[in-house]
Amino acid sequence: MKEAFQVFACLKNGILYSDIPVNSEILNTIQIGENQMLLMGRALTNFSSDDKLYNISGDFVTPLYFYIYGHKMDFIGIGCTCIILCTPIINISFSSDNLLYLY
Repeated sequence: MKEAFQVFACLKNGILYSDIPVNSEILNTIQIGENQMLLMGRALTNFSSDDKLYNISGDFVTPLYFYIYGHKMDFIGIGCTCIILCTPIINISFSSDNLLYLY
């Protein structure tokens, strides 16, 4: 199990969950489909839209796209701050471990 993504904020079902202030104007530019959510945070390793990211409970999301400085990409490099459009919707806890992992 390898730490892959530190989540700062999550937009699911139209509700923003965050432990930091977030510029919601950026979020409004991304089309979110049914059973999709946005995760904002920092990559702790390199990964792509082919990978699955797991939370501490074992639930996983599949990244569809990464949004980096207004550009839509299918991979992310270590240290980049980005927004991930992913599916399905899972619970992200900001009171404890807000990390997603690669297995």
